[in-house]
Amino acid sequence: MSDARGLILLRTHFVDAGIAELARSYAAGGDYDVMIALDETAGEIDAHGCPKLSMSLNSCVRLGLNVAFEAGLRIRVNVVWPPAFGRDSPGSIPPLFAGV
Repeated sequence: MSDARGLILLRTHFVDAGIAELARSYAAGGDYDVMIALDETAGEIDAHGCPKLSMSLNSCVRLGLNVAFEAGLRIRVNVVWPPAFGRDSPGSIPPLFAGV
């Protein structure tokens, strides 16, 4: 048996009691380390006692990552067309994705 452990990162914008409980339940099995990954650019976020990986624009700069944007962020949505949308063809885009 290997001593290697896995890591579960829960990426979120906030932490409440439910998210903290989810992290603790994943960690309770003992096979994985669990951390909550948080964007703390706007300020520190309370992780409710769970280990956290703090990210911010400043930390990205320190790591040498490009954080300058010449234009606004573009959102790309990949849609797999299931018949569940109730449309006959991918030509009719669901309202959720219209204009994206």
